[in-house]
Amino acid sequence: MSLTRDLTRPLTRSLTGDLTDRNQFETCRYLTTMDAASGKNYTIPSITLTNADFLLEFKYQAPSAPSGNQSLFAGPLSAPWAGINATTGASRIKYGGTTLIGSVDICDGDEHLVWHLRLAGTQYIYVDRVPDNSVATTSDAFEITAIGDLPVAGGFESDGKISDIRIYGSGVLQRNYKVDQNWGSSQLFDYSVNAQHGEAVSIVAADAERFCKNTETTPNQWENADKSTIIPIAY
Repeated sequence: MSLTRDLTRPLTRSLTGDLTDRNQFETCRYLTTMDAASGKNYTIPSITLTNADFLLEFKYQAPSAPSGNQSLFAGPLSAPWAGINATTGASRIKYGGTTLIGSVDICDGDEHLVWHLRLAGTQYIYVDRVPDNSVATTSDAFEITAIGDLPVAGGFESDGKISDIRIYGSGVLQRNYKVDQNWGSSQLFDYSVNAQHGEAVSIVAADAERFCKNTETTPNQWENADKSTIIPIAY
């Protein structure tokens, strides 16, 4: 079964425009590194994805798998949360009676495109548009107030670069955080019609670096100004 074609066409059309890469023509942008040791992450106005279908879509890059679990999306409680699995670097999500862990390492230095999709009673993980894992799911709600942190517990902060965060509920785009900023202010811009702007915590201009896309390499890659940092694009 293909996510882009068969995973209920009405949802995929309204949810993600057939899940094509909407930034495929993007040439240059800022990428910001979160830092667990320094508490560099983001907070956002609370959003609760209820028992209907939802999608968390984001891009993520980290140089190596963490020694412990790391949270990328979480609310004020110990669960639900979605993030990185300890040692394997795979994507994982937990809410209510549902726990799903992927098998693809997304902390291998490449930039990966990840979808956490709940659809018609099944929770899916897709990495770079390829199915990774799935499980029958409970209908529990998923509240998000933090990106890169698990506020209720220490030691779950993330260290990677996260960008192009889109949160859909019932096929409607609810939040759109591009994280393409040089932090002249600490506001994390929401480009959805809801304008639910967040806040960058302890992040300053020096944490953001401008990259340009080189489309003449295979795979394409992000390069900083002096090409001292290269990030292959896996999707």
